[in-house]
Amino acid sequence: MNFLSLLKKKTAVRELILWVWGVTIATLFIVGAGFYLYTTFSMLGSLRKQAHRTADEIASVLTQPLYDLDDQAAVNNAMIYLASGRLYGIRLVSTASGILVNSMTDKKSMVPPVERKIMYKGMLLGAVTLMINDSEIRSAQKTTLIIILQLILGIFIVYVLLLQSVFKRILNVHLNRIIQGIHRFGDSRFDEKIENIPYEDLNQLVLGLNAMAKNIQEKQLEIIESQKQLSMALKGSKAAEQELRHLQNYLSNIINSMPSALIGVDTAGRVTQWNSGARKITGFSPEEAAGQLLCNVFPRMEKEMEQVRKAMETRQVRQDKKRLLHTEGSDGYEDITIYPLVANGVDGAVIRIDDVTEQVRLEEMMVQSEKMLSVGGLAAGMAHEINNPLAGMIQTANVMKTRLTDLKMPANQRAAEETGIPLDGIRTYMEKRGILRMIETINESGRRIAHIVDNMLSFARKGETGASSHDPVRLMDQIIEIAATDYDLKKQYDFKTIKIIKEYEDHLPMVPCEGSKIQQVLLNILRNGAQAMQDISDKNENHEPPCFILRLSSETGTGMLKIEIQDNGPGMEETVRKRAFEPFFTTKPPGIGTGLGLSVSYFIITENHGGTMDLISCPGKGATFIIRLPFKPGGKKI
Repeated sequence: MNFLSLLKKKTAVRELILWVWGVTIATLFIVGAGFYLYTTFSMLGSLRKQAHRTADEIASVLTQPLYDLDDQAAVNNAMIYLASGRLYGIRLVSTASGILVNSMTDKKSMVPPVERKIMYKGMLLGAVTLMINDSEIRSAQKTTLIIILQLILGIFIVYVLLLQSVFKRILNVHLNRIIQGIHRFGDSRFDEKIENIPYEDLNQLVLGLNAMAKNIQEKQLEIIESQKQLSMALKGSKAAEQELRHLQNYLSNIINSMPSALIGVDTAGRVTQWNSGARKITGFSPEEAAGQLLCNVFPRMEKEMEQVRKAMETRQVRQDKKRLLHTEGSDGYEDITIYPLVANGVDGAVIRIDDVTEQVRLEEMMVQSEKMLSVGGLAAGMAHEINNPLAGMIQTANVMKTRLTDLKMPANQRAAEETGIPLDGIRTYMEKRGILRMIETINESGRRIAHIVDNMLSFARKGETGASSHDPVRLMDQIIEIAATDYDLKKQYDFKTIKIIKEYEDHLPMVPCEGSKIQQVLLNILRNGAQAMQDISDKNENHEPPCFILRLSSETGTGMLKIEIQDNGPGMEETVRKRAFEPFFTTKPPGIGTGLGLSVSYFIITENHGGTMDLISCPGKGATFIIRLPFKPGGKKI
């Protein structure tokens, strides 16, 4: 093995030689660069001093001509210095005459321009600026650089020759002996040891290799024995491995079958467990999520990471109940429970996410139902309290009418004789003053109030235990009377101001239904329509007056009663129309509506009565609700 062939192979010796060469070359270049910079700065210092001396000399020479206002002499003197070759350019300015000479060029000089003011006895005569010629120093730099490079090259060549001589005399022979010994060890000939080397450092390597060969030989014997024992043990472990794999699959199936999303994280917030529920929510598979930060694969959990850390620190379960979840198209709710891992020295947490949207909506519907029951009971109580004084008012008005108009009643005749007032005169006075008409108006108003209260009691009363036959016209007219009592003082909204157009088919048959529930549906539709028409009337004074068109007809082909309620309100966008029957969906401001009216109405018609409920609407064209109820009781489902 010669020196050059060794350098062609990637060996430790080659790397050592190249590293030494590199250090040597770097050292030579650093020294050369230092010498080069030293000489350059020395020459620059001398040139700067020369520049200042030249500037002082020129300023002194130009003082007398400028003082004598002899501009031509000053210019001639300046040009003499410029022609001497020591300057790249000169600029002479006279206080009296302005710029006299300006031969400054764009040529760069290693010495910055030197400026001197020309003074005489404290009087400023002008200024001169010089650009020094640095060609001599540049030439000296080039010469110095060539000399340094020649020295570096010469030293390097001598070093390479010396290194080659040392390698041939010392390393080549002994390294070959070591390499041959290593090849024998590679062929498992561990008994053939490497001979000792007279150099202590290389001999340590030989001793280490011989000891390693002996250890490898002993380990080989141990491995052969261990393989025999392992072969026996593997036969018994295969059954345990299969059982463990079965248990792992069984546990994985249980976790993935859960409706909840289960996510395991370590102390750094990286995913360690990811079931099918989590995949359904995020779209990431367990393989994609494993090892990722939870906030990267499940962004909405970023807000919960502080709770996860607290659960792991305190070793206590953390819960976030009914957290509002904003998704595309609708809102939902979810429960988040964080369980810290506290056993077997494993640090981390398990996060369970449950969708409780339906549960929350059911609870809200129950609360709303309780409110409606309370309102119904309150309305019934108020109606009862109104009926008592109302009955007294009507009875008193009837007695007044009898005592003022019945001329044959003995008690009336006796009272007239005692006062000396004829009954005919009293009757004539009452008629001319319209008092009898007023009494009749009181009676009529009282009867109307009693009728309205009776309708409210019927509507607030709990639904029938079963369906009974009802007149569709009567149901509609009763609910219109109830709706007519709807009034909003803040918005100056009054249902009675809405025009009602009735288009009822004659001789409609009775329809089997729960009357109070059907009236609840009709009232919800009428109130929603009335409020929508009132809102658009408030915003647009030129909009046509609010109007309902109510249609009742029978469909012979389907055997159903068809109820149509049409308004001339603002109408609905297609996206709103499609979601109109969804629970808790509302376009009203917060606190105004619950979003349950139409969804409950849809349930009453379709589930309780086996009918259909449709909505036709578009922006600016109003809305039309179409309800169909079967004439036969068999259409009812519950």
